Amino acid sequence: MSSQQAHDIQDQLPPGATIVPIILASDKTLVTCQTGALEMHPMFLTTANICSDIRMKVTTHAWSCMAYMPILQFVCHPDFSLLLQACCASQTHYRLV
Repeated sequence: MSSQQAHDIQDQLPPGATIVPIILASDKTLVTCQTGALEMHPMFLTTANICSDIRMKVTTHAWSCMAYMPILQFVCHPDFSLLLQACCASQTHYRLV
């Protein structure tokens, strides 16, 4: 979304209302607490109207963990493994989110 699009949307809102931009982030990490050392993708949420200097400091707790997405393991014939991973991973991502 461009700044012009944001201004156009803001102009259509009633007085006192505002747009709240949402940032979602994910990173592969090793989750050891009560999972048996599984690798997962934690999905984090924050709002973009928090200054980035503040948002990126760990001590401000500006990010909230919403979910853990598992990293799928596939066992199949090597000729089909990449195709299966691509198909299943994209479908599973949309079902998890």
